[in-house]
Amino acid sequence: MKDDLSLTQFIVFSILLTMGIISLMALKDSHQLLTQKQRELDWFNATYLDKQGGTSLWPGTISTNKWVNYHLRSLDGGKNWYATHTTSNNEVIVDGPAETVYPGLMKTLQDWDNIVSYATKHGPINPNNTEDLKVLENNGFTVNRTTN
Repeated sequence: MKDDLSLTQFIVFSILLTMGIISLMALKDSHQLLTQKQRELDWFNATYLDKQGGTSLWPGTISTNKWVNYHLRSLDGGKNWYATHTTSNNEVIVDGPAETVYPGLMKTLQDWDNIVSYATKHGPINPNNTEDLKVLENNGFTVNRTTN
């Protein structure tokens, strides 16, 4: 009877040990796959860029007060940007280089990104802080101060 109990304990222990080893191997494979997929996603997100929105505040529309919707895409990490639109059949049409289709828009968007980055790091833009005003002026805004 004592030998049967030891044999049963050995078999249960062996089964549990085997299941544990198999589980660890599967976990390792899953971790490797997840790491690989994360690297692929990071590369994709750094390579295929997209900017989409609407504005009437870039130089091409300020004189006309027209609203322009844009969809810009880059396939090379931001080196070259193209204006695109999507048809009703979900086909992407390249209208041409962004700078040709919307002259000055890329600089305007970069200026806004610079201001947002500054505000994210330093907090809201304070009109009484000369450094904050310099950020606005260096990124396309004209600041007029009046005293009452």
